Amino acid sequence: MINSANELNYNYAYALILLANEQKDLEKCLEIFTDFVDLLNNDKEILPFLESYFVQLIDKYLFIDEILSSVKRTYFTSFLKLLIKKHLIKNIEQIYREFKKLANKNLGVLEGIIYSTIPLTKEKIVEFEKVFSAKSQAKVSFLNKVDASLIGGVKVYLDGEIYDDSLKYQLESLKNNLLSMKGR
Repeated sequence: MINSANELNYNYAYALILLANEQKDLEKCLEIFTDFVDLLNNDKEILPFLESYFVQLIDKYLFIDEILSSVKRTYFTSFLKLLIKKHLIKNIEQIYREFKKLANKNLGVLEGIIYSTIPLTKEKIVEFEKVFSAKSQAKVSFLNKVDASLIGGVKVYLDGEIYDDSLKYQLESLKNNLLSMKGR
């Protein structure tokens, strides 16, 4: 069951999907939204500024206009301003996740997860996306999650399949092989 906050985030994401599709601009909108969320994650002062009840709405709007001046996507800028006005900008990460799922589904992109012991660089994630795109003959998008229990290497989850090249898996396989040899 979807709770009301999740439903609200989904509805805003879906509305942006409709706007981007209407403009025939979904792929670019996803790119812009991703860049905006990355900016928020890299500059921890922006979101509190946009959430603040002490900052005038017009100042927040001017800030959005300034940081998105090169984007030339008025529907996206208006979308962010609506989130600010409705005090929903605090949900931007959740709305983005919903939007990305919907956009990838619309674009025929397979979503997967790469588990690693440390966060992977964007460049390394792109390398994995290229390899798995060629392997699956579909565009692939990965999210990186840290799993310290892997010891080393990576484990990839994509389209219901698990590709495990972690040191933990290799050690377990070696252990099982040795135990099976001992039983002979």
